[in-house]
Amino acid sequence: MSKEKDLIHISIEAIGSGIPLLKLNVPSSIQSNELYERVRFDLDKVDDTIILFLDYDFSNPLKETEDSLKDLYGDVKRITFALMTKILTEREILEKFYYAMNGPNWKYNNNWLTDKPLKDWYGIKVHESSEEKFIVKTLFLTYNKLEGKIPKEIGKLTNLHTLHLYNNKLKGLIPKEIGKLANLQVLSLNNNNLEGKIPKEIGKLNNLIWLYLDDNNLEGEIPKEIGKLTNLKILELSNNKLEGEIPKEIGKLTNFQWLYLDNNKLEGEIPKEIKELKCYKKF
Repeated sequence: MSKEKDLIHISIEAIGSGIPLLKLNVPSSIQSNELYERVRFDLDKVDDTIILFLDYDFSNPLKETEDSLKDLYGDVKRITFALMTKILTEREILEKFYYAMNGPNWKYNNNWLTDKPLKDWYGIKVHESSEEKFIVKTLFLTYNKLEGKIPKEIGKLTNLHTLHLYNNKLKGLIPKEIGKLANLQVLSLNNNNLEGKIPKEIGKLNNLIWLYLDDNNLEGEIPKEIGKLTNLKILELSNNKLEGEIPKEIGKLTNFQWLYLDNNKLEGEIPKEIKELKCYKKF
């Protein structure tokens, strides 16, 4: 354990606010890249972060180096860094989504990336008469030759209610940032090539009613956090590679109408809490 005299007191502040977002003590011998990773972990809710040097030089962010803080700053006791976040517009978010999903080769991409209103872009519905900066309500891009990894920026579409991306060629992980879509009611990513674990962050989607993740290559255990989705009526996880026991927490979802978990690698007994659910069940 480092002695007090060997510690540097770090403060991270938002640019121009003087408000400390994070305070931590680190050994003076810690490498710059280690500090950066620790800061990024502790500021997990802040996206697109750029940590800046003492002089707030925007062109000189804290980069991964082999230098220790003592090498960089000498025998200082306190360091204040600045933090800048880039706020993306909804059009910029959709542009990132378009290129990440191979937009130029979609079956239909009418008006995407044009200066026409977002409601005229193919597959998009908006909140009419909304005064919010983020007005996209629905992304409906099924059977449309989408291909690639879902970009983390999807989590910035803060007023999204419905996300239909089924029957495409999506691959890679389901980004944990989907858990930031607090208004989402329908999430259908079925019939793709998604892999890895179901992110536990899905348990933050308190307004979710339908969750379709079937017919992918998802693996690992079903996250018990799904038991927090008290409004959920449909859970479709069939035809994946899910394993382990069925979490009993799912039995708390008394609004269920359909529960599909068949054609996985699940084991153990079906929890009695789930057997008692009054819904159509398939294991």
